[in-house]
Amino acid sequence: MAGRIANLIKSNGMKRKIFYDDFEKVTLWGEELARYLHKIYSQQSKFCVILFSHAYSRKAWTRHELRAALTRVVQEQGSYVLPVALDVATVPDEFTTVGYWPFKPGDEQRIAEALEEKINAYLERYYVTLEEMTEIVSADRTSSAVLDGFRSGIRERTAVGDRTGAQILTVLALISAADVEHIDPSARAVIDLVLFAPGPIGDSFEGDRAKVAGTASVRRILGVHGPFLFSRSGWEEYIEPYRQRQDERESDSEDQESDSDDYDK
Repeated sequence: MAGRIANLIKSNGMKRKIFYDDFEKVTLWGEELARYLHKIYSQQSKFCVILFSHAYSRKAWTRHELRAALTRVVQEQGSYVLPVALDVATVPDEFTTVGYWPFKPGDEQRIAEALEEKINAYLERYYVTLEEMTEIVSADRTSSAVLDGFRSGIRERTAVGDRTGAQILTVLALISAADVEHIDPSARAVIDLVLFAPGPIGDSFEGDRAKVAGTASVRRILGVHGPFLFSRSGWEEYIEPYRQRQDERESDSEDQESDSDDYDK
């Protein structure tokens, strides 16, 4: 059942990054599982779908996963654990005040679709694509403002002697500046490899999110909006001031031209 839901989410065309143990057998091989799984459930996931059954509380690993998820619940303001009750009265006391899904045979597709709605609502509320930014501000201004943010982050890293962090932000800035919508598939594959392969750049993302400067961040994502989503509120501190500065410069330029015309007359 869990496998069917996971496969439905994975095959929905949006290339969501999903953790399901059967998908991660090679990754989990040789790992210290208690520590690895705790990091997944307490830090790196945005939503955690738990299928509660009578057998759930009797298994050591599921109890460990639940404790890790509860750590995240304390930290999260919004919904993190999405409970599904496979059997009657199986949802733990910790979630008695949380809305849960009373599972019925054949609900797997509906659960996958509901989770997709949750993800989309979250992204719409907190993140914006570079294309959406461009609809608000001109393309040149948007790109320049985004690079302004990266430059600020690079300066911050350099000031504290974090040379690796500064270099990572430089690479991410170059990717942000690329026209990924029209880029050649083979070149796009290289970008995806850089972002997702193990190493300094891939590891710089915490919970699939990388801090750039201040509260501005990028969220790593594949699909039609890839490779990044930009934190909506965080980038306003760079987008709006940049637009205002540009407007002031254009206004000053127009005033100078007007003064020049008056002088010629």
